[in-house]
Amino acid sequence: MSLHRKTFLIVSLTLTALLVILYFSAQTIIIQNFEEVERQITRRNVQRVAKTLQEEVENLNRLAYDWAAWDDTYQFVHDHNPEYVASNLVDQTFTGSRLNFLLILDENLSLVAGKAYDLIDSTEIPLDESLLQTLLVRNPVLLDHSNPQSSVAGFVSNNNTPLMVASRPIITSEDEGPIRGTLMLGRVLTEPVIDRFSAETLTTLSIYPVDDVLIPDDFRQAKQALLNDRTAIFVHPLYGVALGGYILLEDIQGNPSLILRVDSLRTIYQQTRQAIRYFLWSLAVVIVTFLIAIYVILEKFVLSRLLNLTQQVTQIGTRQDLSARIHMSGGDELQALADSINRMLADLESADHALRSSEEKYKTLMETLPDIVYRVDCDHRITFINRAVEQLGFSPAQLIGQPITTLIHPQDASKLVTDSPAQSEEASRHVEIRLLTEEASRETHVDALESNQKYGEVITRPLYDPNISPGNKPQPIGTIGIIRDITERKRIEERLRLRNFVYESINEAVIISDLNGVTVDLNPATERLYGWSRAEMLNRTCEFLNPPDQAADITRRIFEGLNREGVWEGELPVITKSGQHRITYSVISRLYDNNGNWIGNIGLNRDVTEQKQAQEALKSFAAELEKKVAERTRELNEALKKEKELSQLKTRFVSLASHEFRTPLTAISAANDVLEEYADQMDAAKKTKYFNRIRKSVNYITRLLEQVLLVGRAEAGKLEFKPKRIDLAELGESLVHEFQLTQGKNHHLHYEATGELSQAYVDENLMHHIIANLLSNAIKYSESGTSIYLTLAREGEDVRLSVTDEGIGIPEADQEKLFESFYRGENVGTISGTGLGLTIIQQGVELHQGTITLTSKEHEGTTFTIRFPYQPTENHATNGDNR
Repeated sequence: MSLHRKTFLIVSLTLTALLVILYFSAQTIIIQNFEEVERQITRRNVQRVAKTLQEEVENLNRLAYDWAAWDDTYQFVHDHNPEYVASNLVDQTFTGSRLNFLLILDENLSLVAGKAYDLIDSTEIPLDESLLQTLLVRNPVLLDHSNPQSSVAGFVSNNNTPLMVASRPIITSEDEGPIRGTLMLGRVLTEPVIDRFSAETLTTLSIYPVDDVLIPDDFRQAKQALLNDRTAIFVHPLYGVALGGYILLEDIQGNPSLILRVDSLRTIYQQTRQAIRYFLWSLAVVIVTFLIAIYVILEKFVLSRLLNLTQQVTQIGTRQDLSARIHMSGGDELQALADSINRMLADLESADHALRSSEEKYKTLMETLPDIVYRVDCDHRITFINRAVEQLGFSPAQLIGQPITTLIHPQDASKLVTDSPAQSEEASRHVEIRLLTEEASRETHVDALESNQKYGEVITRPLYDPNISPGNKPQPIGTIGIIRDITERKRIEERLRLRNFVYESINEAVIISDLNGVTVDLNPATERLYGWSRAEMLNRTCEFLNPPDQAADITRRIFEGLNREGVWEGELPVITKSGQHRITYSVISRLYDNNGNWIGNIGLNRDVTEQKQAQEALKSFAAELEKKVAERTRELNEALKKEKELSQLKTRFVSLASHEFRTPLTAISAANDVLEEYADQMDAAKKTKYFNRIRKSVNYITRLLEQVLLVGRAEAGKLEFKPKRIDLAELGESLVHEFQLTQGKNHHLHYEATGELSQAYVDENLMHHIIANLLSNAIKYSESGTSIYLTLAREGEDVRLSVTDEGIGIPEADQEKLFESFYRGENVGTISGTGLGLTIIQQGVELHQGTITLTSKEHEGTTFTIRFPYQPTENHATNGDNR
């Protein structure tokens, strides 16, 4: 396809696409916008008509008020005067107010007067029974007037006929009651009435009841939408030139009653579509004109000149005359293109001259290259070799005509020289060989050649006869090759091989990473240590080798050490692929390139798990040994402490014995002396008095010894415990009564028992001893005339026993030691006692699975509280029974 046709086609398609885009844009944007404007106008019209109808309802309501709040109407309902009907319910009343009916009902809702009127025929008509049913039965709200200001007005549907109704209570002209009845006015919304509203609102109106089964389809569609949203205005196209706006009108009970439609002509829409059609036709004419103009201009100012340019370039290519130039005027891009072509031709001309001069430079280059460049004929004899061969001790002249094998170790000659024609004609060859120096070429023994060995890398390409005609197989005329001395590289490679052997053979895991910590190399020991293969570890950071909760912190510490000191070393926790937890001792340092730049890191990692385990075992053994030493020391200290306590206990017992036993023994001795000296002078009563004193002292000593023995049995775990079911309240009462008559006769003893206590499971003897001892102590350490309180109470599954006195109290420093054997408070003074009673009480309480506590304040009194189970555990009860 020619350039002319391509240009015409492109411009035509572009302008056609523009026309299509404008058409659819106008349809999409402009038409839609104007449609939305029409919808908004329709909604405003609907709102305006609905407002007009509402105002008409209000006018009807005011008219009903004028009739209902009138003394004549008020009196008529009372006396039913026919003059009222004759003078007021006349035809002019209905025609003047455009009423279709008027009803007056008394307070009993009986119809007093009523009239219906046909405004179209201007004749009175009888009241329809269905109308009365609709007004008085189906819409009772019209009759519900609770105060003089009450009113009901709105729409009602009667047999699918819409009505406008107003109802007011009948009151006096001064708006006072009592209410004597109801007055209703109504207007039937017939077609003439609706036409009158259409004329007043300058619209076209239609009204249908909601429950009319014969409503048109558009009303039916609007009904579905409006019932979902009663406050909405539904807009729907009626036909091509009109829009319908629909609104729901509720009746006087607030239920959907009527559907009102307001029609609006689509003048804007029609005019817009016509304007768009005119615009698009005009635009099409302009586009066609513009297309022709553009094509003529392109033909004259672009296409013809471009064709001229093409012809001149073709002529220069045909003649292959690089000195020719293109002539083009116009001062535009085409001239700039011609100038660029001319500059390119000038550059090509210069390049041609440079190519000729480069051949001389090539010869110079061959002589200065560090690599040996040679050319051989088909017999592998040297026809050209540069001066770089002098590094082997040869001169170029010395080698011309010699076989190339003169420079090659005899064992490597076959790598470069072969008798096979197929191999000789290969496109290129790249081999490594051992080279011979001029001195080594004179040696005949192979071992002597190794002492001064040099290595070379050879690249060869075949040379072909350029005069062979196209289509014939090219004929080789020789080979050109380059030999590069790689002796130093081979030595470096050998050192690297040895270093790599060490790297692969050491037992420590070596990991090399870049600056981001990503692994770039590792040795086999790393795979053995961690269990991961080389492929699995490369291109990953080493964080996955550490415990997840420590990995980030370990990485941070390592990089902080590398940034600060260039090296980091320490122990690292690692997890192998099999899930084993190991410990490595790692040394990580920076890696530098030849310019001293930090390029990565190398880490040396040794598994020290067994070493750490041995250290931990040693630490554990040392800790265990230290623990045993500490335990033995503690045992010795406790034994020493018990020995000390035993010594103190013995001391207190000796002191007790010397004090407590001395008094009764002295009394016995004195009574005995008196009896021995004066028995014959005493009567029987006096003798009995001294004998009773002796007996009392003996009993005291006996009880004291029994307490000591009882403490000994308790501490040895041999205290007798035989629980049974007893009435605990009765036991407490008997003890209080006993003490009130004996020791407590100078005190006021109070007793209180609450809750069920008749089946307490206790050792009666021990419980008797506990309560008696606490009462005895309370009496002993309280002044005469004070009160003593014994309380027994059932609290859930436990029993609480408390004894409270108003005595001397117990110092706070003595309270902790009060339950120790032979211990007595510092403030007891000369009050006798053994210090064993509370010890025995505590042992007895513990046998009952109970606890004992005390609260005391000096000079105010003391309370001992005991808590024990009402029914002890089965094992404890059984154990107790077997003692």
